[in-house]
Amino acid sequence: MMTPSKKIWKATRICFFSMVSTWTLSSFLAYAESSFLLDAIAGVISLAAIGLVIATFVLSIIHLKCYPEKGLAITALVISSIGLLIITLAFLYGIILAISGL
Repeated sequence: MMTPSKKIWKATRICFFSMVSTWTLSSFLAYAESSFLLDAIAGVISLAAIGLVIATFVLSIIHLKCYPEKGLAITALVISSIGLLIITLAFLYGIILAISGL
């Protein structure tokens, strides 16, 4: 059975690599031929990426606070912080476009 430290350790890594994979996959889908199915898949992947960014952010903070191995946790925290910044800016940009009526 895993100790609590190994659970956080593994969860941080799983979330980080899943986050990077969904970002890569969504960037490939952005250049694909547009169809309803691909747009739906891209939407689901985008929602999964947002959830993974938040989960990675929280888990990396817990990992940094509790455990001595900090290499990947720092990397995951930095990349997920950039992801949160991009998501927030995109959300605000969408609100501004909706308000302005463009």
